[in-house]
Amino acid sequence: MIKDNKAQLTNKYYIKKERSLQSLRKNTISSNESSQSRTSLIKQIQQKIQYKDEHISFHKQIDLKNLFRRMSSQKKKTIKVLDMTEINKNRTNRSPPKIFIPQIEDPFFRELKKLHQNIFKQQISHFFYLRPSQIKQQSYFIENGNIILKQLMIQRWWWQQGTDDNQFMWTNQLNTEFIIKQRTRIIDSSDQQIKDYLNLQIEYVDDHMQFAISNRLVMLPQYQKLHNHIQGSHQLYDKKLMIKNLIKYYHLVYKDPFQFIPFSILVCSVMDPQFVNFNRKYKGSQELWIVKQVDHVCQNSKICASSQQVTDYIISQFQIPNKNQQQFIIQKYIKSSLYYKRKFDIRCFILVSQINSVIKLYFYKEGYGRTTGYDFIMNDTNPFIHMTTDALQKQAPTYGLYEESNKISFNELEKYFGQFNQDFQQILNRMQNLALDAFRSSFRHLIIKDHNFEIFGVDFIIDSQFKPWLIDINNTPLEGNCQVLKNIIPQMLDDSLSLTIDLLYPPPIIWPINKRKYFKYKENQFQIGCIRIDQFIQMMFNNLTIKILIDYFLVNQKNKQQIYLY
Repeated sequence: MIKDNKAQLTNKYYIKKERSLQSLRKNTISSNESSQSRTSLIKQIQQKIQYKDEHISFHKQIDLKNLFRRMSSQKKKTIKVLDMTEINKNRTNRSPPKIFIPQIEDPFFRELKKLHQNIFKQQISHFFYLRPSQIKQQSYFIENGNIILKQLMIQRWWWQQGTDDNQFMWTNQLNTEFIIKQRTRIIDSSDQQIKDYLNLQIEYVDDHMQFAISNRLVMLPQYQKLHNHIQGSHQLYDKKLMIKNLIKYYHLVYKDPFQFIPFSILVCSVMDPQFVNFNRKYKGSQELWIVKQVDHVCQNSKICASSQQVTDYIISQFQIPNKNQQQFIIQKYIKSSLYYKRKFDIRCFILVSQINSVIKLYFYKEGYGRTTGYDFIMNDTNPFIHMTTDALQKQAPTYGLYEESNKISFNELEKYFGQFNQDFQQILNRMQNLALDAFRSSFRHLIIKDHNFEIFGVDFIIDSQFKPWLIDINNTPLEGNCQVLKNIIPQMLDDSLSLTIDLLYPPPIIWPINKRKYFKYKENQFQIGCIRIDQFIQMMFNNLTIKILIDYFLVNQKNKQQIYLY
């Protein structure tokens, strides 16, 4: 019974198929007169012969190709004529439509290209070029597990944490074993001048290579070593050495050093000539003085209400057994302006880099103020009133009473100075000039190794006339976890790495999709703060002899190397 039903269905199918073929022959003959195209004929064939019946499982096996071949052989000439006439009709009446496909660039690669352009410009300013590599793994070491720095290195996923033979080492103090492995570099870059390199619009990496070759930039090899300390930088952050260098520097440029730093003398013994002269000159003085004990571990400070207290304190200290070799700094007290009746000072950040023997100094745009927890009283020698250092203020019962961790942002300081019609930006500019003088006075002691950098915290005090004074330089300025520092330190560290290790190890060109979450492009907040050494000498030292210039500024006698400052 089932077979009979199938036979009937197939007979019906072929009957309908034959009828459709007959009708198609008629339509084809009439198509000579109507000039239908070949494509329309094919569509008619497909529409007529398509028979869908859910009860027939083999309807998909219809041989359309054989059917069309049979039809085309019968009316082959007719189809060709129709085809040509239709083409000629289209040519005369209208042109084929134009399709516009917009080329949309991936935002990620657009930002990555911008980052590579900025890195390339920084490399040009250091007279070298290093092509962005493929995905490679460099190793780094971070001492004491600095969490912020570790997170920044994780974002630089082409680095990995290592133990031995690392390319980048971050420590709290200078690592002499790592520094010894670096070469002492000597390079004469005076004839390498690439004008308007900051305005270059070179987009692609291959063009970077061609530009570097044509301008004879140094092609550095891979796997350069980098340290976060510069050999000889203790001349900046050691209080005693900083004062000595600044006094010598200002005397050479015919300026009074104690118009920029507080009056200071170094006392090595009771019979020290400077100490004897101090007792004679300031005998009976009732001014405030700060006495700092200098050693290799810490610097302890004492507030003295008169010169006699200074003398008595120093003599008593030298009489202590086993302490006759200690040294003291006597410094005149600067009466500062008050932040709502409390004393404060300002800390700024500077970055000193030596990449490819080119030394640069950068100023960070953001900093913060440090306050005390007590109202200012001039005659009170309580150190919690006069000293703003964290190590001391954390011991005070009023620590954090007015501001979180006794820190205030630059925005709050700008509002404060605005109450007295003072331009805070002009004050910052004068502070930057003082920091630049401190760097100039000590850069001759810096030993130029392969590639190193260092971050310093520079402390200033603003007197009652809104004049800034340089009081101290610190080589470990990253302490604290208050909100003000959280808004500054991570970005400042990231920007410093962008100006140092990212130049020697540029981000790869190929970024896996799972790594793109680490990418972020922001404008660097560091500002260049140095001028070339030849321009600096010509401007500041026209009256000095060549011998003094060579001895003091250009040649490090221990290493017999020439130093260039840009």
